[in-house]
Amino acid sequence: MGRRRLSPRLRPGPPDPPICGRVRSLRICLYLGMSETTSGGPSDGPSGGRPSAPTIVGQLADADRRRVLATIELGATNLVEVTAAADLPEHRAAKALGRLVDAGLVVSGDGGLTVAGEVFALAAREAIVRPTDTSHDDQPGDTRKVLLAFAPHGRLATIPTAPAKRLVVLDWLCQQFEPGRRYTEREVTEALDGHAVDAVTLRRFLVDAELLDRDTTGQYWRAGGSTV
Repeated sequence: MGRRRLSPRLRPGPPDPPICGRVRSLRICLYLGMSETTSGGPSDGPSGGRPSAPTIVGQLADADRRRVLATIELGATNLVEVTAAADLPEHRAAKALGRLVDAGLVVSGDGGLTVAGEVFALAAREAIVRPTDTSHDDQPGDTRKVLLAFAPHGRLATIPTAPAKRLVVLDWLCQQFEPGRRYTEREVTEALDGHAVDAVTLRRFLVDAELLDRDTTGQYWRAGGSTV
């Protein structure tokens, strides 16, 4: 009597990859709904070991971690619930969960798993803090306010539509040109380069505002504007 072959549906599949070390310990604790005490914790945050905004983005670049985090935010409290809700193999859910816990984005306490919402809030606040702009500190109060709004950190972002504010910005731009000196068209364009607004457009605005003048040979010179 020959050996009976198993149909493909009855053949055992490959074993799940082993879950070892840190992930195995975490899997047992979270499966039972226990909290795990760790030594240390995330150390790449901006203060107190908290993860920074770039660290959080890096962690959530992985699709499995995003799915796991979403299930916990929606109420999953242990690994069994996370695995079922995320529709992932257990070893992948455990691995993703371990990375989230290690990064400080998920915490495990007496009530089970929770998303560390305060970590996200702190990282968001730190991410939007902008460095102090001192590029126009030498300007009078009202002028400084206009320049900070339209030329933050010394780079023109846009031209104001209000005539008075536009004149403030153009006057600031023309300070780059020395009274009495002649400039070629190329020199004027290069001096106005590096702003968000096209240098040729700025050159035309300065001529139209009679802050720069030019002759038929293509020479430019400063014709107005305040003096420091």
